[in-house]
Amino acid sequence: AQRERIARSLVLTAAIACGLSGLLGAAQYWGGLDLFEQARAPAATFVNRNVAAQMLVGAIPLALAALLLAGRRVPRALSLAAVALGVVFLVATRTRAAWAAVGVALLLGFALYAARVRADRLRQVGVVVSLCLVAALVAAIVPAPRETRLPGVVRSLGLLAGGAERSASVRVALRSNTMAMVLARPLGGHGAGRFPVAYTQFHAARRPTPDWGLERRVRHAHADLLEHAAELGVPAAFLLGLFLVGGAWRAARRALAGPRDVDAAVDAALAAAVAGVLFHGLFSFPLHNPASAALAFTAAALGWCDRVRPGGARWPAIVLVCVMVPIVVAGGVDLLAERRARRAVVLHAAGRCGEALVPARAAVRSSLRRESAGIAAMVIFDCDRDARRSLGPLEAALARYPGNLNLLLAVGSRRLKAGDVSGAAAAFERARAVAPDLWRAWFGIAMVAERQGRFAESAAACRRALADPELPDEARRFCRTVAGWRPAEELSRSRPPSSSPA
Repeated sequence: AQRERIARSLVLTAAIACGLSGLLGAAQYWGGLDLFEQARAPAATFVNRNVAAQMLVGAIPLALAALLLAGRRVPRALSLAAVALGVVFLVATRTRAAWAAVGVALLLGFALYAARVRADRLRQVGVVVSLCLVAALVAAIVPAPRETRLPGVVRSLGLLAGGAERSASVRVALRSNTMAMVLARPLGGHGAGRFPVAYTQFHAARRPTPDWGLERRVRHAHADLLEHAAELGVPAAFLLGLFLVGGAWRAARRALAGPRDVDAAVDAALAAAVAGVLFHGLFSFPLHNPASAALAFTAAALGWCDRVRPGGARWPAIVLVCVMVPIVVAGGVDLLAERRARRAVVLHAAGRCGEALVPARAAVRSSLRRESAGIAAMVIFDCDRDARRSLGPLEAALARYPGNLNLLLAVGSRRLKAGDVSGAAAAFERARAVAPDLWRAWFGIAMVAERQGRFAESAAACRRALADPELPDEARRFCRTVAGWRPAEELSRSRPPSSSPA
């Protein structure tokens, strides 16, 4: 009975999540509601539409179970509306991998439920599926009233059928290089949450990552269990996958052998939700998204639990409290630091650098997220021209995000300005190792070599920097002076005429 109450609470929570997020996502897409400045519509409260789709992959099968559990007319209507809104929102996100994952999940759940229930109940499921298809069709053919970068449904289906060549090439490179990361540290991994940091050393280990550079960095491998193997090691990733697959398998077996139709609906939904998230994890990162990961792990845990031992719920509750209290406290601290970083960015964009420095320094000190600390550090780099005063926050942020090119270049520049030539050389060399064709790294190496009197090496580095057409004019003049370089047309004008071919 305790397990059933927990399972019903989970499916009701998923139904509410589908309804609220679906309503906000539809309002953002068709009504032009801007929820966040950096949100890519439609994203509801998830900022990113792909992350919202990840949540819906696990929530929609569970919301369908809530619909089947509803006994009265009003709860049934609300559950049906929640499922329909979730489907509409999912189609509007134009996330092709999520479409395929939801299709796999619903087919599995329908097969498990159809093998167990009576024919009259099965007809009800057919009606619900038909309404979901109508909702998906409406979302597909009704265009947004404002310009959007999302591809149309027809184009999205074409890309899905054709393999989406560009996306496929990126994912092949990510998987190949992530496998190299796994083989480098197969047992212990590179550290939890450190995939973006460690990948900078492997971005071309087997295949060059397309568009890799200063403005485009990799955060996920788009293959969840492979990324967990890179972060935590192969044994931990294997146990993680075994937990999820085992929970889905046990829930599926219970759905086929359960004594009641209600239990069959819940267990089929649990198995379908976990299977959908695992399938989506082959192409995306739902197990790194708190919303979809919470649904998947809870559903798998309920799949493992045949019964709850009487009197045995006290220790799990104590452990849960001991784990959750530090997480909540850390989340509150990080939220405050995130707000400080955003305020620093807004003030910097408005040209109020003096005011931006206060929240930026506070964000670097207190932020638990390396990305926020890096953003705040770059605000300090732009607003504080004192090399020695700004170098501390920049180096603190770099210590937490060693592969960040912007931070490496900023630290190199400040070290050079503060007189630490050898330290600047180390930072620029690390940036060159991460991005071998980056002109800013070669230009920094040229300046360091020129300061040390190694003019031949400075000239060679300048030639590499001059090969990039994006080199600014001031840097170009410096390199021409150091390298003694002039354009070919200038050389032809200064060369005396000669009848000799030489």
